[in-house]
Amino acid sequence: MKKTILFIASALSIISCSNESLAISQEANKTDAMKNFAQAMKIMTRPENRATDEEKRMKNYPELSERRKDLLIPSAKELIKSRDVSDTEIDGKTHGNKGDIINWALDIYFDNKKIANSKN
Repeated sequence: MKKTILFIASALSIISCSNESLAISQEANKTDAMKNFAQAMKIMTRPENRATDEEKRMKNYPELSERRKDLLIPSAKELIKSRDVSDTEIDGKTHGNKGDIINWALDIYFDNKKIANSKN
């Protein structure tokens, strides 16, 4: 009986350690640009940053308002630049359209997440 309990305890310990290292390796796969963009998306969902009643009444709702886009733009550009894209290339491809910049960053973000998940 003692051997069985000892065996189960050691197996749980090994499993626990392997899960911990998996979580650490997933976090290590995230670049600073990925972390910053994820953080900006979280900040945008805070109550003070949610769409106001006035923004909801606009005819292009549920598209992000300019105020909410401005929360994402710095980290979105940082994420795009992490792929060795210059400001000139960003402006040329998006013509300064904030929505296009955010969509481009989202594409990169989800591509990176898919790659990181497939490695694990």
